[in-house]
Order: sequence, then structure tokens, then C-alpha cells
Amino acid sequence: MMTNDFEPLARKKFDNFKKYVSIYPEFKHVFICDNGQGDVRAGELVHDSFPNHLDGLFVHVVQDMRKTYGFDAERWRKKGLTAKTCFFTSYPDAALFAATRTPPLIRMSGLFRVCQ
Repeated sequence: MMTNDFEPLARKKFDNFKKYVSIYPEFKHVFICDNGQGDVRAGELVHDSFPNHLDGLFVHVVQDMRKTYGFDAERWRKKGLTAKTCFFTSYPDAALFAATRTPPLIRMSGLFRVCQ
């Protein structure tokens, strides 16, 4: 039976990310996920623990945002997480965010390829 308590799943995804960061501590990372289960909360945990390693959080919106586990817009704003987060419904939207932020995460030529 589904309880909508995705915290254990979010923690597991975060633990996996911690392992990855420990292998590649010299790199910055982009976390790409959807808002269907614990991914959004996992992204917040990544930001909380590794704010200098997280360059962007890209969330594919696959369900109503009100059902998104762990998302609180005001809390995220206070943490500075909203500035590096893109909630998107299409990949061209995500690519546009990546290409137009400062500093950009992809070149305009990459944006063009995604939009083709």
C-alpha cells in the first residue's frame, strides 16, 4: 500500500549521490529528476550538503506540483535553491534555462540541438 512517504527513497538517492561526489569531488554536478517520488527531496538534500557541488537541479514535472514530495517554495527560496532549479515540462524548456543562466551550463548550439 502506498503511503506517499518518500523520505526513505529520497535518502537512498541522496546516499547514492554522496558516493558519487566522494569519487569525483573536483567536479560540479547537475541533478536531473522528476517530481513523481522522492527525487525533489533528494535534490534538496544534495543542495543542503553540497551547495558548491550542485550547479543545477532540473525537475521534469510529471504530476501536479502540489503532490511533489519535499517541495516547499518558500523554504527553497530562503536556501537559495530556487535560483539553480528548473521545473520543466519539455526538454527545450530545460535547455533554455541551462543556456540562459549565469554562467550558462550549455552553449546556444546545444540549445539549438535540443530544440531540433
